[in-house]
Amino acid sequence: MKLTVYPPGFGEITGSPFSSKAICLMEMSGQGYELDVNPDPRKSPKKKFPVLNDGGQIIPDSDQIRDYLETTYGMDFDAGLSAIQKAMSRMVIRTFEDLAFWQADG
Repeated sequence: MKLTVYPPGFGEITGSPFSSKAICLMEMSGQGYELDVNPDPRKSPKKKFPVLNDGGQIIPDSDQIRDYLETTYGMDFDAGLSAIQKAMSRMVIRTFEDLAFWQADG
């Protein structure tokens, strides 16, 4: 698998919170992957990173990468959480991601 992300920034492995999320998901999944740093997302499906390439299967979004890892490789990133806790987790994630997107967008 190859995970394409934005270059380092702000003292971190990548300057993008969504790319950071995808890297964390890959690490947590235990799946082997190659990190591809690319400053130009214009050729990616959604014109942004991260993008996961798994043997030609292209997954172009950090949330879709999470879903893909869960369904394809049997990962459960919410293992041990109740249904209510899972719903709250998703709500918090979506809220922070929405704020990160709109703050970065101006």
